[in-house]
Amino acid sequence: MQKHLLGVALGTLVATNLFAASVADPDRMPAFSWDHVPLYMHIRKDTAFTEDEIRYLATFPLITFEKATGHTDFGSVEAGTLHAARAVKAINPAKKSCITGT
Repeated sequence: MQKHLLGVALGTLVATNLFAASVADPDRMPAFSWDHVPLYMHIRKDTAFTEDEIRYLATFPLITFEKATGHTDFGSVEAGTLHAARAVKAINPAKKSCITGT
């Protein structure tokens, strides 16, 4: 029970700090407006993204690269995800990326 409560407390602390950081530095967050329904992409692909796929991903304000991204072609999740994120950023430097745990 104590481990569970500690986990909840730590999770709350992390979420609070992330929120505080986003308020203090709004450039860390994607652009947002209630004028339209915001869209984002949450994706996983074990091989490299094609140029067309990268251009399509660059249209979203926020992209989450899920575990296993690019590991088949780049040898590791980290290398594959970094390659994809850099390719998207080259097309749209304002893009925000979220990389999930490996």
